Amino acid sequence: MAENFFSTLRRRTYITPTSYLELIKLFLSLLEELQGVLTARLKRYTVGVDKLNQTNAIVDKLKQDLTEMQPVLKKASEDTAILMEQVTRDEADAQEKKLACAEDEKAASAAAAEANAIKTDCQADLDEAMPAYHSAMKSLESLDKKDIQEAKSFTKPPALVEVVLKAVCLLLGKKETWDDAKKVMGDMGFLQSLKSYDKDSLASNPKLTAKLQTYISREDFNAESVSRVSKAATSLCMWVIAMDVYGRVARGIEPKKAKLAEAEKMLADAEHQLASKKAVLKEVEDRVEGLRAKLSQARQKAQQLEKDMEIATIKLGSAEKLLAGLGNEAVRWKAASEQLEQNLKDIVGNVVLGGGFVAYLGPFTADFREKLTEKWIQECLGEEVQLAVDSRWSCDAVLGDPAQIREWNIQGLPDDKLSVENGIIVSRGRRWPLMIDPQGQANKWIRNLGKEKDIQVIKLTDATYLRTLENGIRNGNAVLLENVEEVLDPALEPVLSKQVFKKGGQSLIRLGTEDVPYSNDFAFYITTKMPNPHYLPEICIKVTIINFTVTPSGLESQLVSEVVAHERPDLEQKRGELVVQIAADKNELNRIEQLILKLLAENEGDILADDTLIQTLDQSKETTDAVNERMGNAERTMVEIEKARVSYAPVGARGSILYFVIADMSTIDPMYQYSLEFFVNLFKGRLAKSEKSDDVQQRVSFIIEDLTLSTYTNICRGLFEDHKLLYSALNTIQVLRSVPSQTWQFFQIGVEAASGLADLEAVLSSYSCPEWCDATAWGKIAALVTLAGLAGAEDVDGLLQDMTENLDDWEKFGNSAHMYETPLPRGWDAKVTSFHRLCIVKSLRENLLVPAMRVFVAENLGQEFVVSPALDLRSCFDDSDCATPIIFVLSPGADPT
Repeated sequence: MAENFFSTLRRRTYITPTSYLELIKLFLSLLEELQGVLTARLKRYTVGVDKLNQTNAIVDKLKQDLTEMQPVLKKASEDTAILMEQVTRDEADAQEKKLACAEDEKAASAAAAEANAIKTDCQADLDEAMPAYHSAMKSLESLDKKDIQEAKSFTKPPALVEVVLKAVCLLLGKKETWDDAKKVMGDMGFLQSLKSYDKDSLASNPKLTAKLQTYISREDFNAESVSRVSKAATSLCMWVIAMDVYGRVARGIEPKKAKLAEAEKMLADAEHQLASKKAVLKEVEDRVEGLRAKLSQARQKAQQLEKDMEIATIKLGSAEKLLAGLGNEAVRWKAASEQLEQNLKDIVGNVVLGGGFVAYLGPFTADFREKLTEKWIQECLGEEVQLAVDSRWSCDAVLGDPAQIREWNIQGLPDDKLSVENGIIVSRGRRWPLMIDPQGQANKWIRNLGKEKDIQVIKLTDATYLRTLENGIRNGNAVLLENVEEVLDPALEPVLSKQVFKKGGQSLIRLGTEDVPYSNDFAFYITTKMPNPHYLPEICIKVTIINFTVTPSGLESQLVSEVVAHERPDLEQKRGELVVQIAADKNELNRIEQLILKLLAENEGDILADDTLIQTLDQSKETTDAVNERMGNAERTMVEIEKARVSYAPVGARGSILYFVIADMSTIDPMYQYSLEFFVNLFKGRLAKSEKSDDVQQRVSFIIEDLTLSTYTNICRGLFEDHKLLYSALNTIQVLRSVPSQTWQFFQIGVEAASGLADLEAVLSSYSCPEWCDATAWGKIAALVTLAGLAGAEDVDGLLQDMTENLDDWEKFGNSAHMYETPLPRGWDAKVTSFHRLCIVKSLRENLLVPAMRVFVAENLGQEFVVSPALDLRSCFDDSDCATPIIFVLSPGADPT
């Protein structure tokens, strides 16, 4: 391919073992890097998709739960209402019974008060008798057996003693005799019977009380009198008197006791009734308490259901908010995941091609890069290699970063495919880049790219360039070495070869005679303005050579921008602003997406319970919506601007054609060197000087006509006379843009363009050479028809058959001395293109090619393009300026005076 590259474009490039080693190293580093990057991205996207799927499942479950909870909550609410009504009724019943109990309790309290009053009154009366009773009891306590024995021992007791004992016998229900008295006193339980005597019975036995008065009424029946006779009789006397007093008192309070009994019965009845009502009240209150407990449970259940529903509703809201913000992303993330999975499957093949692209394809043009890439893909997918690779492999898709590419475009890198590939090679290459940059586009981009590293620009002709380079290496700056030739200064060898070594833990590089501290931030770029330099292998192995020669599409876009900037400066300014804004917005969207994926990946547990995550996602959604809206407006505005730019696209297309024809003239004579800067200045000048019109289409037509003629006039000043017609013809062919590459190659090298083609042999065997045409010319016509057919051009179909069937017409045409301006026989002028007509004339009568080319140019561009423009010094002077001198190139023997 390198040989084909040289034979086609006369450009040299060398494939060295170092390039292969570079490929291996690039492969290893890129494989490790891209595997890590793709795996991490795949994981983030996969986790993101899984989280969204989980959220969708949660949403479905929450909706189902809410649907199921609603009737349960309704039933719980109804049950609670029923319980509430029952509790209210029972509470009213309890309150009613409570009031009734209160009334009964009040009545019972009154009865109790009355009974207590009677009881107190009775007790007060009894209390009057109690002192004597207690005194008697105390006296009895003082008696002992000896005292009783003493009283008992009387055979003939004293009269007062006998009276006392008869009274005792009367109370005890015994015979009132001394013998019976002695028997009573002899009883072991005598004293105890006195102590436990039922004193209350006296109140109900008036006869006994009356009979007792027989004894009591005696004047000497008192303790004082009896004490003179007997101690035991004294105590017994006191007891009898106490019983008498108590009996009389008790009998006196008997009506009160009856009344007390009645009061106590009423009290008991009231208390019984109260107890019954309290029991009923307690039963009601217990039932109310039970209902209240049930009501509380029902309320708690309802509240819990409401709380659960509220939580579910909040979660559902969070989920729907999450899905509203990211739902559309799920499809894209899923597609991205699938693409990343495929990329990982193809990664080895993709990286092999990527490494090869960076290591080998820098010097090649876009066409050759495309051919080589396609060939590599087919080789990888072939049966011999069988290496998985993306069949649509592209350098920017595998090795590029969209955000970085947008930033490069803002910094001045053209956005055409070749320029983007070159940017990737610059950033990915392991060797310092040497950029073939005749138009200065790479130089401009590198200057902007290196601003962050305080880029320093040097030339080999600068006296202090090594010192500047040394400072850049030491401080980690970027250094641009521009305008190099085919030979580089040997002093750059350590830098180009990256001969960095360690000493004392410090990275150093020897520059000249000094060891300079080497910063890993140092970046080195080299550019040359030579359009077709020949770098020998010893340089190729040290640098990455990259062909930054401007492409037709790239130049066309630039020239359209120049036209719009001149004709509609407002549009071009707005477009520039929008390009920056859209790039920034896309970067912001990418940043937000990465943030969202990161948050989703870091989330553990219930995603809907992570308020911080939901809030951040919500804020990100708001930002995303704002950015999308802004970007949508910007892109719509950009579409309108591009529509306006399309109106001026023909000017850019014509300018690009004219420039590349000029650039190709260097292959005819190396003296014909015209910079892009020169052409752009010429282009701008014609924009200012061409005829004006308010009608855009007419204005575009004026610019194209003026630019084409002015460029022709300007370039012809520096061309040899023999080359001016060729220059016009090249312009015409390119302007027509209908010339197949196969027939253009035929026009250049003749029948050799179809050499070895089986189709040509078939054509020659089908159509014999007529007598009026020599075999060489016939072979050329056959080659033209064959190549045109292969190119899909149908305008020459049937030409050979017509030439063999209508011999007289074609013989007359072939023998015409003015063939170049004679119409083709049988209406073929209307069938074939003007270029193919030129090829027919060249094939039949090559000696008439020059006048035929004049006709070809005049018919398509105009008569003025076949006439050498006269030298106009005033015009030359007007085209020059203080920085662009006029140079006169004199032929030997010419007199400039």
